[in-house]
Amino acid sequence: MTKGTLADPKIARQSRVDMAAERGMIYNGQGDVPPSLVFVPRVFPDGNAWCALYGENLQMGVAGFGATPHKAILDFDWKFVSQTLKQ
Repeated sequence: MTKGTLADPKIARQSRVDMAAERGMIYNGQGDVPPSLVFVPRVFPDGNAWCALYGENLQMGVAGFGATPHKAILDFDWKFVSQTLKQ
C-alpha cells in the first residue's frame, strides 16, 4: 500500500470520519449514523423551544435546541459532531 493515500487503512478511515462529519453524522466503522441514534439524548420542552440533551446538564453535556423535537435533535447532531471535531 502507498503511504498517504486512501489505500492506507488509517487514512481511508479518517476520510470516512471526515465525510460523515460534513453531513452531521458519525462513522461507527460500518456506516454513517446520526449521533442522536447512538447516544440517545433526552428530549424535553425548554420554555418556548425543545432541548435534546446528552449528559447531566448543559455545562457538562451536549445540547441542541429547536422549535420542534425533531429540530432539537438535528441541532444536537450538528453540535455533537462540531464539539467532537474540536477535540
